[in-house]
Amino acid sequence: MVSIEKRILFVGNSYTHQHRVPNQVVTRLNKRHGPDVAYEAFVVADDGRNLIKYVDDTRILNALNAQAFDYIVLQDQSAASFYQRNRDEFLRAMRWFKAKADAESAEIVLYQTWPRRPGHSFYRERAGRGFTPPKTPQEMRFRVERAYQKAADMFGAQVAPVGNCWMQQDNLAALYQPDGSHASAKGAALASRVIADTIAGEQEPCLT
Repeated sequence: MVSIEKRILFVGNSYTHQHRVPNQVVTRLNKRHGPDVAYEAFVVADDGRNLIKYVDDTRILNALNAQAFDYIVLQDQSAASFYQRNRDEFLRAMRWFKAKADAESAEIVLYQTWPRRPGHSFYRERAGRGFTPPKTPQEMRFRVERAYQKAADMFGAQVAPVGNCWMQQDNLAALYQPDGSHASAKGAALASRVIADTIAGEQEPCLT
């Protein structure tokens, strides 16, 4: 008989819903904790959507009204860190989600995304109108990390360092779909492991 139920609300886009990352996360957590704890996932994730677009989303409000959540996992659009407007909107969205999380006594976990594959056209984009593209995957990883850590520090959140762990893998090509942006099944498995380990309190999720 399950004695503890824990619920996780996942909010993001295709990086969240493809390959059923939330289901993989709760499966890993349930295996870790055994039959006495049952994790459940609720997902709101639309393709290409920035986190700011979910502020006042009725699906999220209805979910929060219907049940209590222990964790809220948030993933912003993967290129948002490179547009000034999107960076500002990310922090505004975080403020809204922080208020909701505090009302639930829930913990926010930021799902840090990964850089585009080496050679991707994103690295050849021209700067302009508040857009400053990275030149390399290493720069993209660093800037995404910095943006997520800033939000975590401001709003008392944890970061699941998926992008950092991603870049430590030996065979990066195997982690991507052919578009050089989205995760393959192997990349999604890595993301789910890092998120699950972060929720479980692992201090070094890249090493597990």
